[in-house]
Amino acid sequence: WEGTKRNGKLMDSGHKSLLDGIRIRLEALPDARTVRRTAATLFVASCALFLVYIQFPEKLNFDEFHYIPAARRLLEFSNPKNMEHPPLGKELIAIGMAIFGDQPLGWRFMSTIFGALTVTGTYVAGLTLFRTQLSALFLALMTAFNNMTYVQARIGMLDTFMTGFLVWAFALGLGAFFPLHPESDPEADGRARVRSLNLSGIALGLACASKWFAIVPWVTLLALAALYPLAGRLSLRRAPRKPSKGLPGFFPLPEHGLKFRDLAVAWVLL
Repeated sequence: WEGTKRNGKLMDSGHKSLLDGIRIRLEALPDARTVRRTAATLFVASCALFLVYIQFPEKLNFDEFHYIPAARRLLEFSNPKNMEHPPLGKELIAIGMAIFGDQPLGWRFMSTIFGALTVTGTYVAGLTLFRTQLSALFLALMTAFNNMTYVQARIGMLDTFMTGFLVWAFALGLGAFFPLHPESDPEADGRARVRSLNLSGIALGLACASKWFAIVPWVTLLALAALYPLAGRLSLRRAPRKPSKGLPGFFPLPEHGLKFRDLAVAWVLL
């Protein structure tokens, strides 16, 4: 009986230690290797989720009546169709059709890929903002099981491509100001920040090339870039940290690292 009690206590202690270890890991900022593994896992799992029964309905659905015929025209190298929208989204649909044929899987496959990229980008953005694995995973799972994400990732429309590029533009832009794992060398860190900012600008440009509505956040960020020097004059960039329980201190703008010229270059890349 005494041995059983001791074994029970050891098991309880082991379970508690395991749960404490998991909790500590979830409430901390993961290393770069863990971030890559988690992002890859989320991408594959999201693709698997979105691909289930993607062949239904077996006929064109909703706005696929506009975009699938336009993608067919691209594959045929004939006169373009649906000229009111930019071509990138329709070209991506056409790639799926070239791989899987003119059938439901071909119509919707690239939407699934970009739906999964949206989930992954949300994870990276959440990690950059909140600095905990738990918060980032929560945001990613909320995105994956969001009804709009689920529907758009399973239909041949342009919105999925635009959203995927916008989410990654947001995540990369945040990474320029608040890098997850800053370089120890200031010069290398500055180059990494500028590279992240430039990639953010490219992603914004690709979003606009998918659907014109992406110009709304593009113009908004342009306005913010124009106001950036003014923020420095008003001392907003030197706002004191106000740490709160469970969340890291957050600066409205970084104190150093990026210059207005860097923002201008990123905007030109659009």
